[in-house]
Amino acid sequence: MKRPMAIAIAGAICIASSAVVMRLAGASASTTALCRCAFALPALWALAIAERRRGAASLPARSRWLARLSGVFLTGDLLLWSHSISAIGAGLATVVPNLQVLIVALLAWWLLGERPRRSLLFAAPVMLAGLTLVAGLTGAHAYGANPGLGVGYGVAAALLYAIFLLMLRQSTVAPDGTPGAVAAPLFESTLGAAVVAVISGFALHDSRLGHPWPALGWLVVLALTLVEGVRKGLR
Repeated sequence: MKRPMAIAIAGAICIASSAVVMRLAGASASTTALCRCAFALPALWALAIAERRRGAASLPARSRWLARLSGVFLTGDLLLWSHSISAIGAGLATVVPNLQVLIVALLAWWLLGERPRRSLLFAAPVMLAGLTLVAGLTGAHAYGANPGLGVGYGVAAALLYAIFLLMLRQSTVAPDGTPGAVAAPLFESTLGAAVVAVISGFALHDSRLGHPWPALGWLVVLALTLVEGVRKGLR
């Protein structure tokens, strides 16, 4: 019991610190997404190799391509989240995308027939009320340069991240319905996300790093938080 709790706490810390590290890096949204994925690939590749050596089966073609496709949604999430951070700050931009917890539960109920826990249904009105206050829709003073837009970006990022998690989780399911490899699908997904980030950088003319140091160092740290944070989401 202690080990899963430690993993959950470590993942939560990584996720909570991501927005702050992104601000410290000072890179553009596309560059941040690309570096966060590309720098994570060597670590994920090593984990996938270790997983295979422990007896994990190789990925079937369906799982491999499903994982890569999920990377499209991961890149979209990272891009929108970057803009949300710019609009409402690192603190609130970390809170708003947690709506993905509710979205994942609803999508899993709708698509997979997995009924959400009653506690989540009770928590949903509180979460939605908090989003209303953050966006300033009640007329109260809201924080950030553009609270409404920032919350909009955050909610959209939460939706994309929820789709990403569900697709990635499905790619880890073996053909017989039992849980399969985890590191290999995560590597494939991150590879797909890196490719999409390159394309988005050219399409949006958004490839900008700023000062190479310490920006690159912060982006390496950010890549490691992606590895641990998504591993937490899969558990």
